[in-house]
Amino acid sequence: MIGADCILIILKSSNDELVLNLYDAAMECGLDCIIEVHDEDEMERAIKFENAIIGINNRNLKSFETDLKTTVNICKTFNLGEKTLICESGINNKEDINYIFEKTKISNFLVGESLIRSPSIYDKMKELIA
Repeated sequence: MIGADCILIILKSSNDELVLNLYDAAMECGLDCIIEVHDEDEMERAIKFENAIIGINNRNLKSFETDLKTTVNICKTFNLGEKTLICESGINNKEDINYIFEKTKISNFLVGESLIRSPSIYDKMKELIA
C-alpha cells in the first residue's frame, strides 16, 4: 500500500454513503481511519464507526477561526468511552494542551499552524512536549 497507514475522512465534505465506502475500503486494506468532525451532528455520525480514530477539528471551515471549546463541548455531549480521539487545530502552546487534557483527557494533538509560524519548529516542539 505504498507505506500508507491511515486515511482521513472529513465528514463536513462527505455524505454517509461515501464515508461508509471509504471506511470499508480502508478496513479491507488494513488501513486505519481518522474521521474528522467539527460539531455534534458530525460526531453523531462518526461514533458509528467502531474502529475509527476521531479527530475533533477546532477550526471553523467558514471563518477559519479556531476555538478549543469545540473539542471540550463535543466531549461533554458524548460518552466516547474507549474511542481514540485527536484534538485538531488551535494548539498554540503548552497551556492549550494542558487545557484540553484537563477538560477531556485527550492526549493526542494535531499541531500545524503554530509550528509553521514559529521561527524554530524544533524549539516549538520542545515547548509543546515539555
